[in-house]
Amino acid sequence: MYRQNLNEKQRTIKDLIKEKDYDYVSYRITLPGDRDIFAGCFKSKGGKIIPLDGDIYSEDEEILRYEEWKLPEKGIKTGLTVIVKGKWISG
Repeated sequence: MYRQNLNEKQRTIKDLIKEKDYDYVSYRITLPGDRDIFAGCFKSKGGKIIPLDGDIYSEDEEILRYEEWKLPEKGIKTGLTVIVKGKWISG
């Protein structure tokens, strides 16, 4: 179940990774119509983002929702899914 940042101070990716290392972070962005889509992945160590796909991620990006999880059969002891607001250009 995703946790939302409704009644707490707006959290950033940095806030979530500064005190805990994650083997895998699934980075998702919102789509129109209250949906979201996978947009990349990274891991974190010592409060730093380590891309797993060659992309660049901002640790200062605000998180709308997040969920911690485990997938030991894939070697993931500490997993995290973050959903951030997608930035869309319309023409």
